[in-house]
Parts: sequence; C-alpha cells; structure tokens
Amino acid sequence: MSPAHHGTRFAAAAAMAGLIIAGCAACTVDATAADRAGGTPSPAPTTLRIAGAGWEVHEYADQLFEASGGRLQLDPMDWSETDSAFGWEAKYLIEAVKSGKVALAAVPAASLGDLAVASLDPLLAPFVVDSLAMEAKLLEDDDITSALLQDVPKLGVEAIGILPGSLAHPFGTSGPLLSASDFAGAPISTSRGQIVDRTFALLGTKFVEWEKNGARFDNIHGSLLPVMAIPDNDFHKAGRSVTADVTFWPRPVVIIGNTAALAALNQGERRTLSDVTRSSARSIVGGHAEDDRVGTAWSCGVGMTFPLAGKAAIDGLRAEVRPLIDEIAATDVGAKVFARIAELRPTTPPETPLHCIPTPANWPTKTSDRLDGTYIADVTRADRLAQGYPEYNIADEDWGHYTLVVKDGRFAITQQNDASCTWKYGAWRMNEHLVRETMEDGGGIAPNWVLDKPGMDFALHWTDFNGTLLLSPAVEAGPWETAFTRVSRVANLNAFPDECTPPLQDAFGH
Repeated sequence: MSPAHHGTRFAAAAAMAGLIIAGCAACTVDATAADRAGGTPSPAPTTLRIAGAGWEVHEYADQLFEASGGRLQLDPMDWSETDSAFGWEAKYLIEAVKSGKVALAAVPAASLGDLAVASLDPLLAPFVVDSLAMEAKLLEDDDITSALLQDVPKLGVEAIGILPGSLAHPFGTSGPLLSASDFAGAPISTSRGQIVDRTFALLGTKFVEWEKNGARFDNIHGSLLPVMAIPDNDFHKAGRSVTADVTFWPRPVVIIGNTAALAALNQGERRTLSDVTRSSARSIVGGHAEDDRVGTAWSCGVGMTFPLAGKAAIDGLRAEVRPLIDEIAATDVGAKVFARIAELRPTTPPETPLHCIPTPANWPTKTSDRLDGTYIADVTRADRLAQGYPEYNIADEDWGHYTLVVKDGRFAITQQNDASCTWKYGAWRMNEHLVRETMEDGGGIAPNWVLDKPGMDFALHWTDFNGTLLLSPAVEAGPWETAFTRVSRVANLNAFPDECTPPLQDAFGH
C-alpha cells in the first residue's frame, strides 16, 4: 500500500491491424454524430503501443495526450509484459520495433552502446552529468538531443527522443564505497553497457552479472543504482550504505519508433511525439527527485547510512576515469555536449546529497489505548482514483477490504480483494492529533510486489467520530486516506482473513 511506488500497471488498449496503430471507437462514434449534424467529422485518435514502459513513459504518455489534444495516445506495455512478449534486452526491443510488433519502445540508453550507438556517450559519461537538474536542462535542448540521438537510426528505427532517468549512486553491501580505492578489485553488480564496462576497467572494478531476480549479495560488494531501488527490491536486507554525494551517471531512456508506424502520422503528430519528450523532462525529473526523497527516507528507517565521499574522493574517482571522459570529449558530439554543460554549470544547482531527515518533533512517541479496537473499511479502485492518484500508480494491493486491529500500542492491518491479500504490522503511537505507524514486517499475496517495508514510518491525522476512524496522511508519502468503521472496541485477533492472517505472535505477542 505504498503510494510512492511508481508502478507500470497501465491497462493496455486493444490494437488493430498488426499491433501497431489503433483507432478509438468511441471517438469514431462522436465523429459520425458530428457529420450527421452537418459538421466536419474529426478523425479518430491514434493509439501507439510502446514496449518497455516504466513510470516515466506513463508521464510522457499523459503529456503527449494533452499536447496533442487527445489525438495521440500511448498503450504502454510494462517490463514484465514486454519480457514475456519479446524479451527485455535492447536488441529484442529494437527487433520488435523494426518488425512492427510494436510502434514504439523505451530502451535504456546505456544498453545502446553495445549496438554501436556512440552518440549517447556524452550523456552517460562517468561523473559528468551528476545532477537531475543538469540532465533536465540538456534533454530540454533540441540541439543537444538531436546530437545525442544521431547514431540511433543506424539500428533501423526512428529516434524520437530521450526521457530523463534516475541517478546511479554507489550502494555498499560490505562497507561504504567512497573512493577509487574502494572500487579497485571490488565485485560490483549493476546494469551493463559499454560505458559501464570501460569505467569499471579504469577503476579496476570486477563486474558481476545480476541474477534474474536480483544479485546474490553474498558475493558482491555493492551496486550502482537509484536509491528507490533499495526498498523496491528489498536490497536493504543486505545493504549497508549509499554514498550520498557521488553520482556515477544518469539512467535515461531512448524512445524509438517503427518507420512505417511513424510515416502513418502527419507531420504535426510526428513533431509532437518528439517535442513532448523534451517538454516532459522537467516533470519526469521531479518524479525522480521525489523517488530519491522517499527511497532515502525508507532506507534511513531500516538503518541504512548515507556517508559523504567528499570533494577529494570525487576528484580522485574522476581522475581514474579521465581517459574515458577525454576520449568522449574529443568526439564532435562529446565536444558539443560538454561545452553546453560548461555553459550551464554556473546556473545549474548541484545535486543535494542524499541524507536522512530527523523525525519531526511533533510525531507521537507514546502509546495509548484510546483507539484500541477492531475496524474494517471497504475501498474500491475508483475511490483511489478519486483521491487523485494516477491509474498506473494503483495496484491490486492498494484497495479492497481492510481489517485493522489496534491493541496496546501495536497494530496489524490486512488488505484483500480477488487478486491480492496482504498484511503488515508494527508499532502504533499517537497523540491528540497524529497516529504514527512504524512498520515492522509485511507480506501476503502481492502480485505486483507492492508491500510496505520494515522501517517505514508514517504519520497520519486521525479523527474518531460516531464509530468512524478517519486516517489521512500527514506527510506527502504515506498511506491513502481511509475511513474505517469500528466493529468493536475490543481488539479481535481472529478478525483477519484466513488467506493472509499476520503472524500474531510477532504482531501482538499472542
């Protein structure tokens, strides 16, 4: 039940005639009605299927729909759907686009270097684009993005644009990764690409392949990843620290298109597809910044540390990889991009180091039996949508029938619908205005792996009136507002569904 989780659970629309371009039946009906009334019928919207869609693509899709006046719609395939249909590697995504199985794909820029796309190297060079603000400014620049994309058509696909990605920080599992000496000889797992390989070679780092469902942390010293990946993948169970002030590189994605599918669009529509990759950069970067904030808070809650490497160590890392940076700078595209970065640097704020924020002084610290009892709530998916959350951000685990039991400064809650049945428990502290839930464990049937993690700390406003307990978030990242009906002022530990009863001994000592 984590609203900050950026899911890729967008309902796919049906596609016509070979999966590439689909019309909107409802819009066609409206156009026919306009024609009968004597007006000029409007053409039906065009739907383009896009593979490899993370949350950034959904944000791009929303802005594309708005910018095109509803004329262009994207039908995103998330990574699991993409993997099942084509495979997730760049070569498979490119083949799917070239063959017309999909109109578009979002491909990690780092993976294209292995396919002789060198023009993206200046964006991916180690320790060069080291802030989200700098990444956004570069990708809002048509001249710069055109240069970065110039090698992509060699792959037999059209280059549409680049969406900003999260920043990769050193994640240490056996100790902090602060300086060049910490990387020398260290086995590290991360997403692979030719820039990664060459950077590791210069640092003397040993690359270890990720396993399908995550690396085995008993044989590596860490990774390079966005901080949000830690709670999303339960990496906190093995991790120790994230270097707060070191950014290796951004992780942008390139939007590629099928030549025939794009040729079916008019010139204005093709231009809009490209323009919106630039105009959406700022809001996408804002989403990554929020992910960093929330991911850091969650990681701090489970005891992760965020040490600073310091300027001398960062300069030392840059010195080790200087041959690669200089080689990229010597290319036409590299010279152009690096010169633009130098121009932007004085007016672009540096990335604020990741850091743990102290618990606010007004958050409850004491237990109370004032709200002890058993409660239920029924929340539909439509209710969550009405609360303002985007469709793609709502998973099966985020709605359904809830059972809440509060007893002696402890709580447990379950969520259940036809697809999921989850539980969590922890400490319950409160004062006259706030309830504080500190998660200790969670589990159950979670098809989308959307579960609150141990250590997450939420503050909620509460009101208790006529048998209704209303809990609403007191912080930006927290559980959704939910109105619970009191079943009893007695804590009934048998009230939970059999399919996902929490471990009562751990939750309540019973």
